[in-house]
Amino acid sequence: MLSKNEVIQQVALQAIPPFLLAQVVKGIAFPVNGIVMGSMDWKFSMLSMFFANAICFGTLRYPLLGSATASSVGRIWTAWTTFMASQAIFGLVRYATRTGAWKRLYAKESPILK
Repeated sequence: MLSKNEVIQQVALQAIPPFLLAQVVKGIAFPVNGIVMGSMDWKFSMLSMFFANAICFGTLRYPLLGSATASSVGRIWTAWTTFMASQAIFGLVRYATRTGAWKRLYAKESPILK
């Protein structure tokens, strides 16, 4: 740690695990979002973003990890991780179920798959 202040060190130690997890999760979420947008599934993209934001803000209001007195930095990174994770999950489920725009893309008469 760069700081000798114990309070700063404790806050940093609380924030590091959710920060590191966020890096992994966003590495999955960004390509999944690209796949959803590449299929031009705009309505689903909008709805998944809305629900991901609701989950994110809910996590800020009602922390999942730790107590309500946990550091704000840790809570912010945890909320960001849940935001990215929910986007990745929504997008992967949409792709796996082949609904919406994916139904058109995987249709037998689709010019894309010929």
